[in-house]
Amino acid sequence: MLVENSIAILTPYNKGHKLPKMTDLDRIRSLTQNAYTTQILNRAPKPARPQNIEKMIRATAKSIEPIKKQMGHIHAKLCPKLTEWNIELNQGATSIHS
Repeated sequence: MLVENSIAILTPYNKGHKLPKMTDLDRIRSLTQNAYTTQILNRAPKPARPQNIEKMIRATAKSIEPIKKQMGHIHAKLCPKLTEWNIELNQGATSIHS
């Protein structure tokens, strides 16, 4: 980080390799207390499905995973007269420290 305890705003990437990885989150947590993400990518447990459904999924798709329907929104504002950022977390956005 260029500035001590700087602000980090993350947006997950879910094509191919899921980012950020837990190791990425741990590294960012160690560098700043001001780290936020629009959504945490959680690996939900695989639901139990009948064998014929599993076979059909394997035949037609590489993988199938549930998606969260709502991506959070982070609003970061720095007023010219203030020296600290005002961070608003909306619709599921969260600190990576919580």
